[in-house]
Amino acid sequence: MSLICQVAAALPTSLTELGYEAWLTALVLVIILVGLVRDWLGPDVLLSAGVTTLVLAGVLTPAHAFAGFANEGVLTIAGLFVVARAVEDSGALDRLARALLGMQGGERGAIVRTMLATAGISTVLNNTPVVAMLGPTVRRWARQHGVAPKRLLIPVSYAAILGGVCTLIGTSTNLVVAGMMRDVGMAGLGMFEITGIGLPCAIVGITFMTFVGRHLLANELEPLPSQTTEVRADAELESSEDGQAATSGRSQAFVLALVGAMIVAPFVLPISLLTSVFTTGLVLLFTGAVSVRAARQSLHLEVIVTIAMAFGLGKALSDTGLASVVAHVIVTPAAPWGTLALFGAVFLATAIFTELITNNAAAVLMFPIAHAAALQVGVDPRPLVIIVAVAASCCFATPIGYQTNMMVAQLGGYRFGEFLRVGVPMNLLMLVTGTLAAWLVF
Repeated sequence: MSLICQVAAALPTSLTELGYEAWLTALVLVIILVGLVRDWLGPDVLLSAGVTTLVLAGVLTPAHAFAGFANEGVLTIAGLFVVARAVEDSGALDRLARALLGMQGGERGAIVRTMLATAGISTVLNNTPVVAMLGPTVRRWARQHGVAPKRLLIPVSYAAILGGVCTLIGTSTNLVVAGMMRDVGMAGLGMFEITGIGLPCAIVGITFMTFVGRHLLANELEPLPSQTTEVRADAELESSEDGQAATSGRSQAFVLALVGAMIVAPFVLPISLLTSVFTTGLVLLFTGAVSVRAARQSLHLEVIVTIAMAFGLGKALSDTGLASVVAHVIVTPAAPWGTLALFGAVFLATAIFTELITNNAAAVLMFPIAHAAALQVGVDPRPLVIIVAVAASCCFATPIGYQTNMMVAQLGGYRFGEFLRVGVPMNLLMLVTGTLAAWLVF
């Protein structure tokens, strides 16, 4: 514990202590954010340009800048695209989609049923594969029934995030924080210890999206016509036909059983989720459940590149001390104002970072700061580090901070500003709800 205090105390506490690397990183970050909001270029291009600039300036080494491409999470997402394509082409989720979306109640009913089901599944399964499998099916259902896909896909991602913060195994972020708790001598996070904060957030978030949030999303039944869109649509149709031909005569039960084994295997066997996903993908290829061509076309490079480059940008924010300064500016003034203010400040700081440097990176950055702040004011650090776990997953305002947001951003053709429009109110709601729930529970 004393080591954490020493590390936190050694962090820069004023902007005057920052070097040119931090200021350049801040400038690059601002330009990237402005470019994303104004739709200058795609997020993959903007982040690639920003990270490359930091490499040329000596802020990042190439190994650190592009390490995201070797990150286990990024590779897992790439493999999940192939698995999700096999599930989509098999039609195995069509029955589930009809059961969830085909009932009475119109668009609002479809949203609430889909969000409740997605959140429920995400409490026991990692939310990334849940969205990878459900997203394409929801999009296809929306197009077939005259509902704008944009009204459904962001709610799917948000529901997966909200479900993931309700249990220990719902998202990798919770597992990261639980491991850090053990490293500093604290008891590990219990399976449902986080539920007291996560469940109220999930209830409020789903309610907001059902009655208010959906109206903040574009009601576009079809994407704007363009040559790029037409080419992409033709490619999707052609590869879908290939996939249907490849899977004709094969049991949908086989595909679902294989996916179920993929999810369960890391819990009962000494293998990682990445190994399980790649093994499943290969089995699906070799058995013809998905064609090689369809598998290649399922790899959305813009999503993979964006997530990988976000790791590089997060590394620059952390290494230059810029992120630590911002965290101290937010947390330190709140400490004398009591527990509720401290809870809110930690939640706010973590939520800001997760929008910019991904959820796991935000959790790793904020854990020692929250722990040290608790010790400094003489309160139990456990509630604060649990708040870090919840807030690190509350990424709603940008597509680059959370993997599921990037997935639906590509599927739905969302612009950066669309995430801001619905995500900022969601973030504010989660800040209030999460802070109050933590204050009441602890």
